Amino acid sequence: MSEVAEFLKDTHSLVRWFILTFALVGSARAFVSMLSVSGKFTRLDQGLSNAYRGLLSLQGVLGLLLILAALTLQTNVPWLHSIVMLPAIGVSHLTRRFRARPDRTRQQYQLAIYLGSLALVAIGLAVINKLYLPV
Repeated sequence: MSEVAEFLKDTHSLVRWFILTFALVGSARAFVSMLSVSGKFTRLDQGLSNAYRGLLSLQGVLGLLLILAALTLQTNVPWLHSIVMLPAIGVSHLTRRFRARPDRTRQQYQLAIYLGSLALVAIGLAVINKLYLPV
């Protein structure tokens, strides 16, 4: 069982870099589009949003599996990390509420969603002392 837990931990750790990448690229796109003349919400913006939301949800499932593995192995569970990360996942799913809005407004909300969920992710990582860049 500990091999499975180690695999889950490694996968959970790797997925966070993909989440960060999509959050940064999506935030940059939303910011630039918001400032542009047209401010269009394109298929690329929708794809970035879907990928970010999907990866964050996958991260939540991996985290849940890690909690189950930790409980099975009777090891420590970082409950505060889990409590902070659940709202981050919830915030990323707010994009569906703004589909009917005009493109410029939708870009503004999308940027707020990226930054809000990313802030919660940063807090969640800080709680477990994992808020650092690889050397």
